[in-house]
Amino acid sequence: MKKFRPYCFNASSLEGRFRIHVLGLLLLAYAWLFYHLVIQQTTMIGNQLHLQCPSMQWLGFPCPGCGTTRSALSILRGHFFEAFWWNPFGYLAIIFLAFVPMIWMHDAVTNRNNLWLFYRKTEQIIRKKWIIIPLMMIILINWIWNWVKYTG
Repeated sequence: MKKFRPYCFNASSLEGRFRIHVLGLLLLAYAWLFYHLVIQQTTMIGNQLHLQCPSMQWLGFPCPGCGTTRSALSILRGHFFEAFWWNPFGYLAIIFLAFVPMIWMHDAVTNRNNLWLFYRKTEQIIRKKWIIIPLMMIILINWIWNWVKYTG
């Protein structure tokens, strides 16, 4: 147990702060999905409790991530085509929520930095122009699709 605590909560290193932030993001994401799956479904109000994207609420237009929560919920319910329609990024969110906790826990138990190393390697790959430009185009296309879908 001595290995687990320093690994998880060592905020003095960049890797430690990264792990703490990842854990916080995971907890927020699971709480958000739990709210929508369990609490919201058991109320009489239903979808009226759904919080709107801050971009849509304050600026009047959708962000590239609008619909990701509904997409992830559709995937969890087995409605894969509906999930793609809401937002294809929901698939990335589900992959993140499924695999990152396993890697995080494996690193904590074995006192390794595989998640940090994976993050750094991914960051290095994405910085290449032949990768970042198509990724930016995909995000732009998704944003335009959201714009048409939600405002038009």
